[in-house]
Amino acid sequence: MRKTHTKILLLKSGLVGGVNACIDFALFALLTYAGIPYLASQYMSSIFSGINSFHLNRRWTFQSTGNTNGGEIVKFLVLNILSLLLTSGLLILFHQYMGWPVVVSKCFSMGFGWLLNFWGNRLWVFEQSHQAYAGYLFNSDQPNDSSDKLDGYL
Repeated sequence: MRKTHTKILLLKSGLVGGVNACIDFALFALLTYAGIPYLASQYMSSIFSGINSFHLNRRWTFQSTGNTNGGEIVKFLVLNILSLLLTSGLLILFHQYMGWPVVVSKCFSMGFGWLLNFWGNRLWVFEQSHQAYAGYLFNSDQPNDSSDKLDGYL
Protein backbone atom coordinates (compact mmCIF):
# COMPACT_ATOMS: atom_id res chain seq x y z
CA MET A 1 0.00 0.00 0.00
CA ARG A 2 2.87 2.42 0.77
CA LYS A 3 4.30 1.82 -2.70
CA THR A 4 0.94 2.84 -4.18
CA HIS A 5 0.99 6.02 -2.09
CA THR A 6 4.49 6.86 -3.33
CA LYS A 7 3.42 6.16 -6.91
CA ILE A 8 0.46 8.51 -6.54
CA LEU A 9 2.71 11.23 -5.13
CA LEU A 10 5.24 10.67 -7.93
CA LEU A 11 2.48 10.91 -10.54
CA LYS A 12 1.03 14.07 -9.04
CA SER A 13 4.47 15.59 -8.56
CA GLY A 14 5.32 14.65 -12.13
CA LEU A 15 2.24 16.43 -13.42
CA VAL A 16 2.99 19.54 -11.35
CA GLY A 17 6.62 19.27 -12.42
CA GLY A 18 5.54 19.04 -16.04
CA VAL A 19 3.46 22.20 -15.78
CA ASN A 20 6.30 24.00 -14.01
CA ALA A 21 8.86 22.68 -16.48
CA CYS A 22 6.79 24.11 -19.34
CA ILE A 23 6.56 27.47 -17.59
CA ASP A 24 10.26 27.42 -16.67
CA PHE A 25 11.45 26.31 -20.11
CA ALA A 26 9.17 28.64 -22.09
CA LEU A 27 10.17 31.65 -20.01
CA PHE A 28 13.85 30.66 -20.16
CA ALA A 29 13.72 30.27 -23.96
CA LEU A 30 11.86 33.57 -24.37
CA LEU A 31 14.32 35.46 -22.17
CA THR A 32 17.44 33.98 -23.78
CA TYR A 33 15.96 34.62 -27.22
CA ALA A 34 15.43 38.24 -26.16
CA GLY A 35 19.16 38.48 -25.43
CA ILE A 36 19.15 38.11 -21.66
CA PRO A 37 22.20 36.08 -20.50
CA TYR A 38 21.34 32.44 -19.87
CA LEU A 39 22.10 32.49 -16.12
CA ALA A 40 19.92 35.56 -15.56
CA SER A 41 17.20 33.86 -17.61
CA GLN A 42 17.68 30.74 -15.48
CA TYR A 43 17.13 32.66 -12.25
CA MET A 44 14.08 34.54 -13.50
CA SER A 45 12.35 31.50 -14.98
CA SER A 46 13.14 29.39 -11.89
CA ILE A 47 11.70 31.96 -9.50
CA PHE A 48 8.49 32.28 -11.49
CA SER A 49 7.99 28.50 -11.83
CA GLY A 50 8.99 28.03 -8.19
CA ILE A 51 6.13 30.21 -6.97
CA ASN A 52 3.72 28.16 -9.06
CA SER A 53 5.32 24.94 -7.79
CA PHE A 54 4.83 25.91 -4.15
CA HIS A 55 1.12 26.52 -4.56
CA LEU A 56 0.37 23.44 -6.68
CA ASN A 57 2.49 21.06 -4.60
CA ARG A 58 1.24 22.40 -1.30
CA ARG A 59 -2.44 22.17 -2.13
CA TRP A 60 -2.66 19.29 -4.57
CA THR A 61 0.35 16.99 -4.48
CA PHE A 62 1.03 16.90 -0.75
CA GLN A 63 -2.43 18.02 0.44
CA SER A 64 -1.15 20.56 2.95
CA THR A 65 -4.13 22.18 4.64
CA GLY A 66 -4.69 25.34 6.59
CA ASN A 67 -2.83 28.58 6.28
CA THR A 68 0.64 28.63 4.84
CA ASN A 69 3.09 28.68 7.71
CA GLY A 70 6.46 30.37 7.81
CA GLY A 71 8.27 27.07 8.29
CA GLU A 72 6.96 25.68 5.01
CA ILE A 73 7.92 28.83 3.16
CA VAL A 74 11.44 28.92 4.61
CA LYS A 75 11.97 25.22 3.89
CA PHE A 76 10.60 25.64 0.36
CA LEU A 77 12.88 28.63 -0.28
CA VAL A 78 15.95 26.78 1.03
CA LEU A 79 15.12 23.75 -1.10
CA ASN A 80 14.55 25.88 -4.19
CA ILE A 81 17.77 27.83 -3.66
CA LEU A 82 19.63 24.50 -3.45
CA SER A 83 17.83 23.32 -6.57
CA LEU A 84 18.63 26.58 -8.37
CA LEU A 85 22.31 26.22 -7.45
CA LEU A 86 22.33 22.60 -8.65
CA THR A 87 20.55 23.34 -11.93
CA SER A 88 22.64 26.47 -12.57
CA GLY A 89 25.85 24.53 -11.95
CA LEU A 90 24.70 21.78 -14.30
CA LEU A 91 23.62 24.36 -16.87
CA ILE A 92 27.10 25.87 -16.80
CA LEU A 93 28.72 22.42 -16.93
CA PHE A 94 26.63 21.17 -19.82
CA HIS A 95 26.62 24.39 -21.86
CA GLN A 96 29.89 26.11 -21.13
CA TYR A 97 32.20 23.17 -20.51
CA MET A 98 30.63 20.36 -22.50
CA GLY A 99 29.48 22.55 -25.39
CA TRP A 100 25.86 21.41 -25.41
CA PRO A 101 23.25 23.81 -26.82
CA VAL A 102 21.80 25.98 -24.04
CA VAL A 103 18.24 24.61 -24.40
CA VAL A 104 19.47 20.99 -24.23
CA SER A 105 21.55 21.88 -21.19
CA LYS A 106 18.49 23.47 -19.60
CA CYS A 107 16.40 20.33 -20.17
CA PHE A 108 18.93 18.02 -18.56
CA SER A 109 19.53 20.31 -15.60
CA MET A 110 15.76 20.59 -15.05
CA GLY A 111 15.50 16.81 -14.68
CA PHE A 112 18.01 16.79 -11.85
CA GLY A 113 16.24 19.74 -10.24
CA TRP A 114 12.90 17.92 -10.36
CA LEU A 115 14.35 14.91 -8.54
CA LEU A 116 15.82 17.09 -5.80
CA ASN A 117 12.57 19.05 -5.45
CA PHE A 118 10.32 15.99 -5.31
CA TRP A 119 12.25 14.28 -2.54
CA GLY A 120 12.92 17.51 -0.68
CA ASN A 121 9.25 18.51 -0.78
CA ARG A 122 8.09 15.05 0.21
CA LEU A 123 10.54 14.40 3.02
CA TRP A 124 11.14 17.88 4.37
CA VAL A 125 8.98 20.80 3.20
CA PHE A 126 5.53 19.19 3.34
CA GLU A 127 6.45 16.28 5.63
CA GLN A 128 3.64 16.85 8.14
CA SER A 129 0.90 16.83 5.54
CA HIS A 130 2.54 13.82 3.89
CA GLN A 131 2.60 11.98 7.23
CA ALA A 132 -1.03 12.88 7.97
CA TYR A 133 -2.07 11.66 4.52
CA ALA A 134 -0.14 8.40 4.95
CA GLY A 135 -1.61 7.94 8.44
CA TYR A 136 -5.11 8.39 7.06
CA LEU A 137 -4.54 5.86 4.31
CA PHE A 138 -2.81 3.27 6.45
CA ASN A 139 -4.60 3.59 9.77
CA SER A 140 -5.51 0.06 10.83
CA ASP A 141 -8.58 1.31 12.76
CA GLN A 142 -10.25 2.36 9.52
CA PRO A 143 -11.95 -0.01 7.07
CA ASN A 144 -9.56 -1.11 4.34
CA ASP A 145 -11.52 0.25 1.39
CA SER A 146 -8.93 2.60 -0.09
CA SER A 147 -11.01 3.59 -3.10
CA ASP A 148 -13.08 6.13 -1.18
CA LYS A 149 -10.08 7.34 0.82
CA LEU A 150 -8.27 8.42 -2.31
CA ASP A 151 -11.16 10.48 -3.70
CA GLY A 152 -10.23 13.63 -1.81
CA TYR A 153 -6.57 13.28 -2.66
CA LEU A 154 -6.63 12.74 -6.42
